[in-house]
Amino acid sequence: MESNTFIEKYKSKSDAELEAIVREKNKYFDDAVFAAIHILKERNGNAEQLDQIAQEIENQNEKKRKAKEEEIQKFDKKDNRITDDPNAPELHYKAVIIGFCIVFTAITMFLALFEEIRRFIVPLMNLTGGIILTEYFWNKNIDEDIVHRRRNWIKPAIISLVITITLTILTLMKL
Repeated sequence: MESNTFIEKYKSKSDAELEAIVREKNKYFDDAVFAAIHILKERNGNAEQLDQIAQEIENQNEKKRKAKEEEIQKFDKKDNRITDDPNAPELHYKAVIIGFCIVFTAITMFLALFEEIRRFIVPLMNLTGGIILTEYFWNKNIDEDIVHRRRNWIKPAIISLVITITLTILTLMKL
């Protein structure tokens, strides 16, 4: 406990101030509360209630630590789904699909400025299609725990850009 830097700072505080720190423990760092408890125990010896508060803080810290470990394990589990096995299916990340939808929706909106089409229906349909693809069909047909290889996104990006540039040139030539 002596490595706690708050102990030296709090030795000059009154019992009332230390009790306020313990009472309002959510406003202070855990080390500050532990230091206040430590000093109050030394001064007053009212250990039972203070030990109970210290145990509550320890329990909260343990819950936070376990939740963090579970989150790390969940993240590691996602990374463990990637493999180099040539027999595993190749899949794009959902983020890549959504990224394509966003980029090409912006391009579609730009092109819609030059055409007499309904300006918001086409981009809306594009984004809706991307969301349905990733959130409905992906989740329905691809198991969350499937082991797969990462699919390269460069080739579809080049193909999409070639098609988009061609359509843009054709649209601008009409003007």
